Amino acid sequence: MESNVYKKYIPMTEPAFYTLLSLLEQRHGYSIMQYAAKISGGRVNLGAGTLYGLLARLREDALIEMVSAVGKRKTYAITFLGMAVLQSECERLHHQLSTAMSVISADEAEAAAKKSTV
Repeated sequence: MESNVYKKYIPMTEPAFYTLLSLLEQRHGYSIMQYAAKISGGRVNLGAGTLYGLLARLREDALIEMVSAVGKRKTYAITFLGMAVLQSECERLHHQLSTAMSVISADEAEAAAKKSTV
């Protein structure tokens, strides 16, 4: 089952990424929304429908767990599996960024070399 979870979540959507990242500390829904917006520089604004659907899927796939429920306020935390999937996604993104930066640097060096020989 674990390999299916990796296939399902990698590559990861931004809402899933920022939700898991937010849950490195226990948080309730509204706090997840606020924190995701903060750490994404306002680029990711999770609506209630998006977030609660995502929380249900993440919970069903054992990437997060509910740690408390007081009234309507439910608090969630990332699980070991969720942390492993998040780490894999971070490694994938790091590899993409490193590759892109290498290609961009090589292209810039090539362009500079062409300018100097003209």
